[in-house]
Amino acid sequence: MKYLISTLTLTLLLISCEGEISNHQKSIESTATDFSMYRIDQMVCADDRMDKIASMDKSFKALFFSDILPLGGIEGEELDNVLAGFCQDSLINSIYHDVQDTYGKGDILKEEIEGAFGRLKTIIPDIQIPDIYFFISEFGYQLFLFSDENGENAIGVGLDMFLEGYPYKQIAPDLPSFSDYLTRTYNKDHITSKIVKLILEDYLYELPKSTFLEQLITHGKELYITDLVIHNIPDTVLHEYTPDQTKWCEENEQEIWSYLLDQDLFYSSELQKFNKYVNPSPTSPGMPAASPGRTANFIGSKIIEAYVNRNPNVSLKELLLNSDVQTILEQSRYKPKR
Repeated sequence: MKYLISTLTLTLLLISCEGEISNHQKSIESTATDFSMYRIDQMVCADDRMDKIASMDKSFKALFFSDILPLGGIEGEELDNVLAGFCQDSLINSIYHDVQDTYGKGDILKEEIEGAFGRLKTIIPDIQIPDIYFFISEFGYQLFLFSDENGENAIGVGLDMFLEGYPYKQIAPDLPSFSDYLTRTYNKDHITSKIVKLILEDYLYELPKSTFLEQLITHGKELYITDLVIHNIPDTVLHEYTPDQTKWCEENEQEIWSYLLDQDLFYSSELQKFNKYVNPSPTSPGMPAASPGRTANFIGSKIIEAYVNRNPNVSLKELLLNSDVQTILEQSRYKPKR
């Protein structure tokens, strides 16, 4: 579907009304959820590893030993010996102990994740709440979604990619995923929000995202819901900005909006023109150096907030599944904060 809107209409949207008080902090009851968290990092380095591996989910086991640790399908004593060598390797041993020092032996962030999942289930009753598999992979994987042996969603989390202050850049200076603007989010504070965003991204997978406006609105939905379901999440974690970048966006909301309008991007489907406004980037092209990347997503979350405030009878699930981004934009009557 091709959306059309004139410059005049966009201007009217800007001046049509004043913003309202956010209802981000409204209370959402938590629905009981049933999920498990597995410490694969500890399983494979335990003395009784083979007993623990035998009880591992078959899908994750196949994935782990074919892709994460590409061991070519070996089993039994040979697998035991290889894993013993893996855990004794000087680099892996160092990573393993760093992970244990950071995340200990208990369930990681269990209360926070359980609360977020419970509120997510309240908002979207039919959403699949995934089991979580924590592992180490020598910096190969951070976060991914897969289907377990029962065909249900599950999430793998590479804990060696969530070590705050770790010298990632020294490992591979030219690797894009070890750029400073990304690695500053590689810590415990960001795990729950990244998990929730991944679940929402999967849930919204079939929504159209070919145009800039579709991307802006969809990412805005993900941010808005993540803010609702994780209690007291800092804006720096929600948006993955530094404190200075967060302050810059809050102080320049109107300027960001005006710039995006001036670029005539809203109905463009040329990703290369707007990629850095919706995907991770050190900064937003054409904006001051103080700006972060993904400034369009920041605006998208503000539009969704305005829409929710003005349409209290629309359920959050209905909003999430609404693919008519044109109507969402118009009915939000979004006006950026000066």
